Amino acid sequence: MTRYDLGLAWNWEYDADLVALLESVCQAHSLSLLQITPGNLEAMLRALSEGETSFWAFFDRASDADARFLALARWAREHVLYRINPLELASRAWDKVAMHSALSAIVP
Repeated sequence: MTRYDLGLAWNWEYDADLVALLESVCQAHSLSLLQITPGNLEAMLRALSEGETSFWAFFDRASDADARFLALARWAREHVLYRINPLELASRAWDKVAMHSALSAIVP
């Protein structure tokens, strides 16, 4: 099995600079990064479910905009030691109107 230090799910072209920065920082610290994009999502889901690939930490930048990535976020809930933005918490912030209302209620 190949185990990466960080699995990064991303699908937004404007995240390319963030991804490049993360890749650079990972390389500088001898950490491995697995990028999961729409182009390799199916293959990665298969490799993860068959135990061929895994990662210690997971950063999800895709499931809020592409439901195909939800399977990956659910897999991470059961198999990943550390999730930077857990689906069950992050999904509460996806509805910006509801989030604004909730924050407005607590801020005087």
